[in-house]
Amino acid sequence: MKLTQSLMDAGVSFEPDIDATVKDDVRISREVMNLILGQTHNVKVKPYNDILGARWFASKWISLDVAISGVHALGVREIGPLSLHAIALREPAAENILLRINQLKSLEISIGASMFSRAVEEFARTKHTEFLEGLLKSDQHPDALEDWKLQEALLVSYARAKDWSQYRRTLALRLIGQKSPSIESFNLILRSHITRGNTVAIRATLSKMQLNGIPVKAKSIGHLLYKTLHPRQRGRRLVTGHGDDLGNGISLLTQIMISGSRVPVVYWREIIRRLGMLGRLDDLARLSFFLADWYASDKFSLPLRLELEPRSNPRPSKLMFRCINQLPSQVPSSHSLHPLRLLFPAALQKAIVEWGFICALKTSSKRTPFWNLLSPDVPSIMSGLKILRSLHELGVYIDFRAVRSAIFHRLMVYYGPGRSKSLRNRSIRAKNVLGLEEMIARINQVLGRKVFYRTDMWDTIQSSGKRRIRRTSRHDMARVEKSKLSAF
Repeated sequence: MKLTQSLMDAGVSFEPDIDATVKDDVRISREVMNLILGQTHNVKVKPYNDILGARWFASKWISLDVAISGVHALGVREIGPLSLHAIALREPAAENILLRINQLKSLEISIGASMFSRAVEEFARTKHTEFLEGLLKSDQHPDALEDWKLQEALLVSYARAKDWSQYRRTLALRLIGQKSPSIESFNLILRSHITRGNTVAIRATLSKMQLNGIPVKAKSIGHLLYKTLHPRQRGRRLVTGHGDDLGNGISLLTQIMISGSRVPVVYWREIIRRLGMLGRLDDLARLSFFLADWYASDKFSLPLRLELEPRSNPRPSKLMFRCINQLPSQVPSSHSLHPLRLLFPAALQKAIVEWGFICALKTSSKRTPFWNLLSPDVPSIMSGLKILRSLHELGVYIDFRAVRSAIFHRLMVYYGPGRSKSLRNRSIRAKNVLGLEEMIARINQVLGRKVFYRTDMWDTIQSSGKRRIRRTSRHDMARVEKSKLSAF
């Protein structure tokens, strides 16, 4: 006390320091005290009820200034889309909405990150009055704007109904926050045309995207195939509908590739499989050569690409056929991640072998096969093997072990013991006129290498066939026993 009195007698004042301390300190309000007391007593802040908040802001008994101040006094840090909707409906002009949003932000109250809130702020800031009014008067719940599948479906619905006002607003909503709005816009429009099945509009949009350098997204390509190709069930016979869905799919995917966009190889694999299942080996060969040439790292020839185009287009330049994400030439096609390895896996190579045998013996056509035009001395039964050899010459890695397995399976069908349960296999076996030795000689000739080194192939096929018959019999007996037990 004496020390303080002596300082005061000496003229030392404590008031400026106290005033400065108070001014530098944070503003102590009811909100701050509530937060401090809550943290001290481990009481969590109650979540904001957006429905009650919307009623509070929509009430005309109080002004918006009072309503906002009341929410601030309660310590609310963020309001929901329903509350913002209520505020915007009371002052629907874009300038006033923007002022209210800035007022909330000055009080450290966020409007949230919902699509509705971002859209209201974006349309008010850019003064898109038509979009803003339509959004505020829409009967959609704000949460529905977060469902992109629903919004794309509505986009298609608006296009069919020619409701262009809602179409443009929905499209603008989808572009908010996108890093590349032009890319997203073109792809959305493209998917809308695909869903509607408007082939003319699809091709026109793809042409515009090519002219503007807009890439086609993988999502759009997948949607295109899903809507273009007829449904296929795994393990079931492929059923074709009206029209050449595969031809349309090939044409559209080729146009996308020519435009400079990257088409994932997995989409081509499904088309190749369908061509083989339908016995269209000529189309399969042309498409396979085209794709092998396209995805190769150092090949840029044009003729095979032009054969795939059913339309009479002028000859394009080499620059149009550039390969996206071209791999370095030192990466071998045998690499597990090489596009050619992904495009022609071992399972597909085995299927190509089987399709060649099956299709040649199953049907007899008067039309000269594509393979006889290239190599008249090669029988059509070897067409699948010839495809694989040509692909190998184009740089595709061929798994000859898998190919040998597929060939051996066919030889067992044609020359093995027993009687196949498949009517197709029995019919093919009856039509086969080649002996085993001649068949193997032709196989080695086509592949350009010896795939079977054993001289006792007949005995090998007979013994393997007998083991398969015994194994099949055991499985059938086990299945019968199981069915009897389930009956009890």
